[in-house]
Amino acid sequence: MDDRLLVSETANELVDMAERDMMAVKELLAGIYYPADLKYNIMGTSKNRLFLEVPLQFLALWAAKRAFFNGKSLKTEVFRDSLICFHVTQAVEKFLKGYIINTGKTIEKTHDLNVLLFAILETDNTFIKINNECTLLNTFIPNIKYNSRNQITKQDMDKIIKSLETVCCFPPIKSMRDLFSKKYHYQIIHEITANKQEAAAHD
Repeated sequence: MDDRLLVSETANELVDMAERDMMAVKELLAGIYYPADLKYNIMGTSKNRLFLEVPLQFLALWAAKRAFFNGKSLKTEVFRDSLICFHVTQAVEKFLKGYIINTGKTIEKTHDLNVLLFAILETDNTFIKINNECTLLNTFIPNIKYNSRNQITKQDMDKIIKSLETVCCFPPIKSMRDLFSKKYHYQIIHEITANKQEAAAHD
């Protein structure tokens, strides 16, 4: 198989990126967003070390302007929820890829969580326990990345956040994250729901 079709990052690099996606979810729920490409790289390999705080309203204005030229309207809440969903699916995708590579296997580049989960199930059937979460999140990937036709409901958002927490706390994934945390002296995120409730209380 052409190496260009395979995921090239190491397991630690993928966990690094996934943890930053997790951080982005927390920040969005709190109303402040730090763009992932401007974050400090946990592993210390990032070329861009600028840590920039960007108010969600500024990013929403940028997104609304872009949507206007595409003949669409976009509210701040819709933009926030879309970004949360994007970072959730990205985090789960990278955790699954990291786990696969950590076991010594290669994996083709894909955003399909079901494909990634199936690759793991070939050697570890315990991952069937997060099948429902991966299937749910997989349905939102095309909507977030490629269009904004379907608005995410509050019920959707609750399921999305719960699915992320379930995957991140799933023992094999949690063990991989704990090893990463120990190696790079990084405190991983354990709970997102609590922060979500705190943010809602301030709305």
